[in-house]
Amino acid sequence: MYVEDVDYFDHSEADYNIEEEYLETVNKEQLLSCINKLSDDEKYFVHLRFVNEMSLKDISELLGITEEAAKKRGQRILKKLRSYYEEGDRSAQNG
Repeated sequence: MYVEDVDYFDHSEADYNIEEEYLETVNKEQLLSCINKLSDDEKYFVHLRFVNEMSLKDISELLGITEEAAKKRGQRILKKLRSYYEEGDRSAQNG
């Protein structure tokens, strides 16, 4: 490869898209790893809420709990996921 050939590479958009795609993949893998740490019931709740895009009202009816209980359960699960995610970030920075 000759130095002149380097001019043919478009560094701005191509590199940015590759980098962005890589970071997105890493973030998804880290999030999936965090989700896998949840209990089966918590995973089921996450699936209902974010994959099936169910409302808290619908989830509460399906699970036989109050809507407020569904809301609190969702908040606790998200807090736990956030903790797992941050824990992973800290270990990656220290490693």
